Amino acid sequence: MDCDIASYHVESFNYLAEEGVHLAAQSVPKEKFRLPSGEAIELSYTGASLAMPTLEGGSNKISAIDQLRVLPSECRQRGITYAGNLKVGIEIRINGQRVDIVETILGRVPIMLKSSLCHLSKMNRKELLKAGEEGTEKGGYFICKGSEKVIRLLVANRRNFPIALCRKTFREKGLLFTEYGVMMRCVKDNHTAVMMTIHYLESGTIQIALQYRREIFYLPFIYILKALVDKNDALIAAEMRRGRKDDTYFSSCITNMLSQCQDEGVLHREAALRAIGARFRVAVADKIAPWEDDEEAGRFIINSCVAVHLDDWEEKFYLLVYMAQKLFALVKGECAAETPDNPQFQEAAVSGHIILLIIRERMENILGMVRRKLEFNAKRKKDTFAVTSNEVVRALGSHQNGEITRGLEYFLATGNLVTKIGLSLQQDTGFSVIAERINQLRFVSHFRAIHRGAFFMEMRTTDVRKLRPEAWGFICPVHTPDGAPCGLLNHVTASCRIVTHYSDTRELPALLADLGMLSHKSIVFASDKEEYYPVLLDGRFLGYIPIKKAVSIERQLRCIKTHVEDTRVPCVAEIALVRRSLDMKNIQTQYAGLYILTDPARLIRSVRNLLTDSVEFIGTYEQVYLSIVIDPEEAEPGVTFHQELHPSCLFSFAGNLIPFPDHNQSPRNVYQCQMGKQTMGTAVHAWHTRADNKMYRLQFPQSPLLKVEAYDRYEMDEYPLGTNACVAVISYTGYDMEDAMVINKSSFQRGFAHGTVIKVERINLVSMTEKKTMFRMDPKNPYDTVGCDGLPIPGRRYMLGDVYYVTYNQDTGLHQAHKFHYAEPAYCGIVRLVHQEGADEAARHALIQWRIERNPIIGDKFASRHGQKGINSFLWPVENLPFSESGMVPDIIFNPHGFPSRMTIGMMIESMAGKAAAMHGEVYDASPFVFNEKRTAIDHFGELLSKAGYNYHGNETFYSGVDGRQMEVQIFFGIVYYQRLRHMIADKFQVRATGPIDPITHQPVKGRKKGGGIRFGEMERDAIIAHGTAFVLQDRLLNCSDRDVAYACRRCGSLLSVLMSTKALAVRNRKGSSGTADFTERQICRNCGREDQVYLVQVPRVFRYLTAELAAMNIKIHLGINDSSNIVRA
Repeated sequence: MDCDIASYHVESFNYLAEEGVHLAAQSVPKEKFRLPSGEAIELSYTGASLAMPTLEGGSNKISAIDQLRVLPSECRQRGITYAGNLKVGIEIRINGQRVDIVETILGRVPIMLKSSLCHLSKMNRKELLKAGEEGTEKGGYFICKGSEKVIRLLVANRRNFPIALCRKTFREKGLLFTEYGVMMRCVKDNHTAVMMTIHYLESGTIQIALQYRREIFYLPFIYILKALVDKNDALIAAEMRRGRKDDTYFSSCITNMLSQCQDEGVLHREAALRAIGARFRVAVADKIAPWEDDEEAGRFIINSCVAVHLDDWEEKFYLLVYMAQKLFALVKGECAAETPDNPQFQEAAVSGHIILLIIRERMENILGMVRRKLEFNAKRKKDTFAVTSNEVVRALGSHQNGEITRGLEYFLATGNLVTKIGLSLQQDTGFSVIAERINQLRFVSHFRAIHRGAFFMEMRTTDVRKLRPEAWGFICPVHTPDGAPCGLLNHVTASCRIVTHYSDTRELPALLADLGMLSHKSIVFASDKEEYYPVLLDGRFLGYIPIKKAVSIERQLRCIKTHVEDTRVPCVAEIALVRRSLDMKNIQTQYAGLYILTDPARLIRSVRNLLTDSVEFIGTYEQVYLSIVIDPEEAEPGVTFHQELHPSCLFSFAGNLIPFPDHNQSPRNVYQCQMGKQTMGTAVHAWHTRADNKMYRLQFPQSPLLKVEAYDRYEMDEYPLGTNACVAVISYTGYDMEDAMVINKSSFQRGFAHGTVIKVERINLVSMTEKKTMFRMDPKNPYDTVGCDGLPIPGRRYMLGDVYYVTYNQDTGLHQAHKFHYAEPAYCGIVRLVHQEGADEAARHALIQWRIERNPIIGDKFASRHGQKGINSFLWPVENLPFSESGMVPDIIFNPHGFPSRMTIGMMIESMAGKAAAMHGEVYDASPFVFNEKRTAIDHFGELLSKAGYNYHGNETFYSGVDGRQMEVQIFFGIVYYQRLRHMIADKFQVRATGPIDPITHQPVKGRKKGGGIRFGEMERDAIIAHGTAFVLQDRLLNCSDRDVAYACRRCGSLLSVLMSTKALAVRNRKGSSGTADFTERQICRNCGREDQVYLVQVPRVFRYLTAELAAMNIKIHLGINDSSNIVRA
């Protein structure tokens, strides 16, 4: 139930800061090149470290300003990035001898709030408030150019785990390729990720697909095997056959592959390395020195493309053997095909890990740039050039800022990933989003959201969007948006955690050996008759366990895992024993074996282990093979060893805040998860340090009378979201049809749902060209609306056209007044002056807070906590509203037709329970799964109502507010917690008589902001035609749009040939004319040369445009023109 909001984001960044960035620097391959003088140069990183956030210095070297610490609130207000320096050491080797180590700042990396490098990390609540932050600040986001950015969790393929796939697209890879393959995403220390796939061919051989810098290369699988170990063909064949001795087809395929190898002259390890190196030499030319041979190139390929998570080549060999065995098991139908859409084979790419991948690639790019710069300088200077630390620093030059500082800023600002190597992520857009603080729910949801990727949005198949049973307890079933991203943008459950650090597994192999595991060396001496399961630990094939002992080994491992003091098995490890199918022909299971997974980025959650009576973390892979109960009575002896900690462990942060969700229809819970994030509430408390463009505030929020268990645990009363309202379920006035609702005008006047929009306007007078303008009042021409400093007066109300600030240009000596440009009147709140870099000290950068009153009006949107949304249709006078026997008048009138089809029984129970809570002066629990068929909520709250003297079912006698007569029917009346949503009519209404038009077509422009029109489309036209209202159609599509008049010639039917000219011109063109010239301007058809058939016609402007466009393509439009008086009407 506990929800730590953003801990995994913070922990993942801590990994980056503490060890990740150093490991990433060391893993960047050396740059090796030869100078014209013949010297062999090698450049490499010795390590890297991140510093705490400081102010950015100028373009000069390390200056005193770099040491000035900066706090997040200052970054928000100044519009700068909260970043720290990335310091690296570059080692220079000449002819194999180390010459120097250059220590330099490579760039600035954005620092995550509340991470170990953040200044806020060790502050208590009091210190946080003093620093201008929220008292409950949890961090987990970045500040990039003043705005808060979150890198959303991204679904990725499970790392270091071979997935057996059956895809039709594999057939298109080349000749003889089949649909079978085994794919593996190898990740090393969170900073290097490479995809590796093996394919089964119709010829019975295997091809391996290696990925290098977004290019895929295909090689015979056996080449890689021979290159990895110094073993003869017989030993390689024996290792491959182990565990599949009776499979004659597999044996013949291995023999076939090895003989093919011999035919191609690859007889030993060196030959295999040379063969691989020769094929890849061109692709990796910039990483292989000119003095290194093909064998070295082959070694580089194996190190950087084949199972990169393993350093030992023998371990790589055994892993590939396992993958080949799994591939043949898939081909022969002995195991089921797996899918990356299954949460079992997925992990979450966390912000710290994604940034680490980017930093490592950027560091490699910088080293390549330095190399190219040095080579260029060496060619230019020839023999006088020598590589020194100064030359390297000069070569780094301005690249340092662009590659890392601006690169990461661009990534956070746009969410777009610019990469040459792909980073084995399935998308390159949509990584980061603005952490909008509409309310606390919206803010928290950004950290708990897990996205499948932009690529899947365009897929036609719905397989990706399905909610699978394997996702139970990890992915919330109700918290997903409706519409295009449905099922792709999910949210992790409140109890779900993500592993961010590597676990210590050094003692695990020895422990497994003690429990009965046979290593690859000792299995040679084992009995042939016994059958074995393979053992995989984080993508390392450790050995085999006898099938007879497998169950006891798995249970022993689990007991050690749950033991607090025993560290041999990490507490976050997944232990899954996949058993062999008893009926292989008809029932296929996953590939059998014992799998132990301890890698980072896995989703884990806590359950109770019934054997050890302790809390155990389980993951998505092992959950499928565990029996977990909610009620202990359901436990199956000898099978069930786990129990859920809480029945509502399947809901997300937002899902856990819905009262009685088990009594509602599921789609209503989905709607509430979305609407809870659009509620006007209390966004922040530190208004004086915020610079957000637009925020919402409910003036008089209340704590609900019905709280779910999670409400207090999540400290939701710090940021309340709604108001308790008296709701009468009655069809009254007729203004409550189709989800509309009537609000008591008196309640509104007392402050019900009053709200404010708070905008902060940033006025920065410093630009690239202008640095001499400042805020200053004109002493000769003072304004009432402007203070003596030239800025608006706090507390004053400003209307459209009021002067609200005055500027003074120091160069020209002129003052300029600036007028208020918002249509709605606003109150000036806090006015702050902000320091501006790149200009002299003066008032040049200001933040002005505007408070715009937004009290409920007709058309504003409201919702209960059960997905029952509606708009305010009328503020009804209190004297005309119905009232109860006790004189209570409802705040809201809700139409009873909103219940039957929606089936939101939870709202009915809330109404009864809210009434009981108000009468007894208590707050009641509204958590799910508390009530059941035997003990119903209706009975429980009904009895409480009876004790308070009310009707058992919550009904009351009401009297008409108009004539005072008693209503014949009892009215259901109670208290419901209502939310006011941010969708307000003041932001949406669009009205236009005349206004801006398109210069070409003369039709109204599009868009509310521009004062444009509302589109009258094809379907609207069809409706008007169906009604037969012809003039309405003409009025909409012609009179109010682009009506125009033009001259047309009836004789030649042309719009284009009629031009204005004088009579004299026409007369002069006729031969033998005499008499006085007539210079009257007439419309004359140039084709006919006459004017007697020229008429003024009314046409749409766009038709004239079309005629001209077609004429440009040599197409003539001929019009049939008749005098309206000659038209015969039927």
